Amino acid sequence: MNWPLDPSSNRSLQKMPQYIVILSMLYVVTFIFPIMMAYRMVQLGPFLTPGGTLIFPASYFFGDIIAEVYGYKVARQLLWSALICQMFLSIVVVAVLKTPYPTYWQQEPAFELVLGNALRYAIASSIGNFFGEFCNIYLISKFKILLSGKYFWMRSLGSTLVGEAVLTSVVFFITFHGLASGKHMALLIVSGYLYKMAFAVIAVVPASLAVAFLKKKEGVDVFDYDTNFNPFKFNLDFDK
Repeated sequence: MNWPLDPSSNRSLQKMPQYIVILSMLYVVTFIFPIMMAYRMVQLGPFLTPGGTLIFPASYFFGDIIAEVYGYKVARQLLWSALICQMFLSIVVVAVLKTPYPTYWQQEPAFELVLGNALRYAIASSIGNFFGEFCNIYLISKFKILLSGKYFWMRSLGSTLVGEAVLTSVVFFITFHGLASGKHMALLIVSGYLYKMAFAVIAVVPASLAVAFLKKKEGVDVFDYDTNFNPFKFNLDFDK
């Protein structure tokens, strides 16, 4: 696998960049953690949101960094990998809950209450993430070309603004449809979205610092001039 150094150079790295593995692992964690806390409500001042939402906005933090430094193709593959991991975990959780348990075990209702809808949430999240996260990495990559790689903070906030609106509406609607009233669901969507945008505003400074650090240390700054933005491609062939 060859990693391009910059859009004007024919040189390439012959080894995997040293920080991509830890970034990928943290990115996947932001997808699988919400499964455990999807139905645990959290009240933070004016914000009412599912517990999983507390950490999930970090997926946009890492997604923006990965797309900005390593390019859309890497971000696309990691997004599909995260979605697969999320679905796999939810299937395993539900499968374990369906296995027999001893008669003296008294905590089964608690596990069913907390994790019984894990697959439902994973399906909702996968649908929402497909549209929201792909919208995010597409916009940040396209805007990077239009603005010649400048104003990462503005591109990050702009792409998150659109991506989170799509994701939050889809995920919350599917997750809580039939479990919450329309008014309560609307409150969750608005509160969740506002919380995520507040997170994005706070996180854009460390994200900008991380981008500058990674570009310098890795020697990588990919511009997606000739990239096929088809979200269903799953390869890292930089010649296509």
